[in-house]
Amino acid sequence: MSILIDYKYYRPEELQNCLDLLDRYEKKAVVLAGGTDLVSGLKDEKYDVSAVVDIKGIKELGAIVNKEDRLFIGAGVTFDDLLRNTVVRNNYPLIYESSILMGSMGIRNRATLVGNICAAVPSLDSGAAVILYDSSVQLKSIKAERSVPIEKWFLAPQKTAIEPGEIVTGITLRSPGDHGSCYLKKGRYRGQDLAQVGVGILALKENEYRVAFSAVGPVPLRARSLEKHFSGKIIDNSVFDDMLYKVEEVISPITDIRSSKEYRYHMAKIMFKRALFAARARLNGNGPNYGEVSV
Repeated sequence: MSILIDYKYYRPEELQNCLDLLDRYEKKAVVLAGGTDLVSGLKDEKYDVSAVVDIKGIKELGAIVNKEDRLFIGAGVTFDDLLRNTVVRNNYPLIYESSILMGSMGIRNRATLVGNICAAVPSLDSGAAVILYDSSVQLKSIKAERSVPIEKWFLAPQKTAIEPGEIVTGITLRSPGDHGSCYLKKGRYRGQDLAQVGVGILALKENEYRVAFSAVGPVPLRARSLEKHFSGKIIDNSVFDDMLYKVEEVISPITDIRSSKEYRYHMAKIMFKRALFAARARLNGNGPNYGEVSV
């Protein structure tokens, strides 16, 4: 299908020029980074736009900056960039593992992490990772700049806290220190598919855990009540099985074309258990390699 919408295409090389364009067109401008979601939306006439602003030429948005316990990922950074970055792989392994499961090689070469969180579909693969690393989204307009905590970023399916005239310049992750992690994704088949269920776990010292889910609610969510229930406890199989009902209390899956809600409830519990044990084993240095845990 061809794109039938009549719009102007811009490819600024400076961030200020980008901001000027977004201010000029207000709600009639969209930002193109990887374009893997945007292009299909333009074909389907989902957007009523007068301008498409391509940010790939803005060098500062392609930066990955590691400073102390913070990692800044610019809006132009692709999933392939993340997979090839040793700081990401060694210090933020949940980002690395979720990036492996993001689409196909062709998609990873184009799609960006920031574009993924801006698309804000409930099944997004980066959702659990950015939530569990206590991220904040950096935004800028011609008038001001601000930072939005990631748990206030996702408002509803495909709706975020961004305002007209703003661009997301990047996302800042906070390191929790030494940790093991695991991201599991259940799709309908092996290969490129959206998640039926996504589960992310961070295992920290002193039996502390962080837990997040995607594709089982309107937005990716951090399960703080579940964390409180499990954290600080020594968990073996017998104790764990008695606690799994708590998973059902924090998720709210629906039935759609990819899965029934009953199946999602069932798989969320199985995946939570497998992810938690894998993350804990990785923390202790004897778990499976990242990218090698299967559902």
